[in-house]
Amino acid sequence: MLIDLVETSSLGLNESTRKVCPVCQEGNQRSFVIWRNEEGVFYKCYRDSCGVYGKVHNINLGFESRTSSSRLVQPPKLSTYDYPCVPLRDQEVSFFADQFEIKSGALSLLKVARNPVLNTFVFPLYDYYNNQVGVVDRDYQNKEGRPKTLSYWTDVTDCRVGWAPTNFRMLSTKPTNIIIVVEDYVSMAKVAVYAPLGLRACTLLGTSFNEATAVYLSSLVPHMVMCLDYDAQKTAMRHKTRYAPLFKSWTNWCLLKDVKDTPRAELEPQLDQIIQRIASGN
Repeated sequence: MLIDLVETSSLGLNESTRKVCPVCQEGNQRSFVIWRNEEGVFYKCYRDSCGVYGKVHNINLGFESRTSSSRLVQPPKLSTYDYPCVPLRDQEVSFFADQFEIKSGALSLLKVARNPVLNTFVFPLYDYYNNQVGVVDRDYQNKEGRPKTLSYWTDVTDCRVGWAPTNFRMLSTKPTNIIIVVEDYVSMAKVAVYAPLGLRACTLLGTSFNEATAVYLSSLVPHMVMCLDYDAQKTAMRHKTRYAPLFKSWTNWCLLKDVKDTPRAELEPQLDQIIQRIASGN
């Protein structure tokens, strides 16, 4: 069945297709990708629990295949955030407005708070369906000996990313077919503030992006836009090379500054251009 499935996929050069994996047959998730390039026809199931992959050098000459032994990706370890959270003071609201162009109304919708013990900011983490699943504790004073960012996952979640809440700019009432993935919470918040309706933003809390995350995101939206920091563009290209076949389109959006540090006047027209390009199929 596996051989038949690959051999009957008529693909042109640099084309790909997605199907339900004939090995693991996990529901309706089309995690089995077949693609063709100059070296032949390749196939791979992007579910970590399966991982079957192989290459057809020449369909008439036969076919080599093997199954990977990649371990299952474990969900985040659960931890309790025991610190108190209080509303932001005027100086902290001004900090976000001056530094990132994120104003008080947006901060209220995002439910950003302050840890008065450590004098840090606390950002809630949501899953795709608007359930709070954790928090990010971020230090902007760079205290010596303390990590800049600490994340606390307080509930089990299938995703390994944090989302902006869906009540933000009435996103829950609009169709979503584009996702933009960034490195940090504040960049995600800024995209949520200024992105056109119909685009969802999430944060990786770093640059780590694995097969389980790629399969999960591709099951939600067809179009991926990845915007990692300027110094992580090689990492973004590696992710695109490996996981782009899972999506209908993949765009690596490269800014000279982090998203959160990019002025609104530059951010908005670039977001509009990306969405228009995806909509036109270019």
